[in-house]
Amino acid sequence: DLIDGDGNDLMGKYTGLARHLGRIPGDAAILAIPGENDTSGILEPQAGFLDEAVQAFSELDNFHTGSNPCMVRLNSLPVLLYHGKSLEDWRHNLNDAGACDLMREMLIRRHMAPTYGSSVPLSPGASDPFIIGDTPRIFQTGHEHECCSSEYRGVLLLSTPSWMASERESGAASAIVVNLSNLESRRISFAP
Repeated sequence: DLIDGDGNDLMGKYTGLARHLGRIPGDAAILAIPGENDTSGILEPQAGFLDEAVQAFSELDNFHTGSNPCMVRLNSLPVLLYHGKSLEDWRHNLNDAGACDLMREMLIRRHMAPTYGSSVPLSPGASDPFIIGDTPRIFQTGHEHECCSSEYRGVLLLSTPSWMASERESGAASAIVVNLSNLESRRISFAP
């Protein structure tokens, strides 16, 4: 989620976030995918952000959006991005495993949301966007707000926290930096 979805002044929150992101150097690409708190709605898959939300970032030439889930390429590496709402279902069925453990289970089963009609409100379609066909080199989620990195069969698994502190978050206000040449990762904390 780019913003918290408490229903108050959502567009103002996007505008405020755009001001903060504007401090990031222009040669650093920013890629955002929606979550259930964003203006794209809660049904998955999510095609992207509503035009009004994207407009808030129009001054940022380095800001790009994608769908949820989506596969992108960073320096020719395939990267699978998924907000991760279905991690709730995986967690329920796998006895409170950590986010990276749950992502490993998704890769083993080659599917991100195999339980229809549970936590994830799925939108029916002609094809299933949650099937993991091509193997990514990096798989990143964020819904669980847990900071972890792990590896499974050559795939770097990343779960990133939010920037807001809360009791259930591990590593709030942290970023994971990845060296794309060797997939080594390290956590950087921006917490005060």
